[in-house]
Amino acid sequence: AQRHEHKERLWRIAGVFHGYNDFEPALEWYEKALAYWEQFGQEDEDISLMTFAIATIYKMLSQWETARGLLRRSLMIKQRLFGAEHASTKLCARVLQEANDEVHVRCSSRKVCACRACLHACMHACMRACVRLCVLCIYDV
Repeated sequence: AQRHEHKERLWRIAGVFHGYNDFEPALEWYEKALAYWEQFGQEDEDISLMTFAIATIYKMLSQWETARGLLRRSLMIKQRLFGAEHASTKLCARVLQEANDEVHVRCSSRKVCACRACLHACMHACMRACVRLCVLCIYDV
């Protein structure tokens, strides 16, 4: 339980920075959370969410190769856990295609996700689906 709380704490701090488009500290905190969680050696939903979040920042920064690698990892985990038809898997595949095409998709939404008390802002600057979905936890906002 303690390690989960520690990972969540790191994740929430990153999400706050990400929500304000302050990418450098967001990356730092996301990568700390990912490194901490990877110590336990399980490619699970949390790893998929973290790699997806980190990838979207690299995509925003036009660091396409890094973004693509992280998105591929996230997509493989999502396909294994949820299957190809799951909304989360489809969203990840779409964002990977955008990274392959080196495209930024923008919208003006600033909705904040309140689900799971995750404190993550919707990744409004990079997702088509952001008007209806929090892309970090894939629930309606």
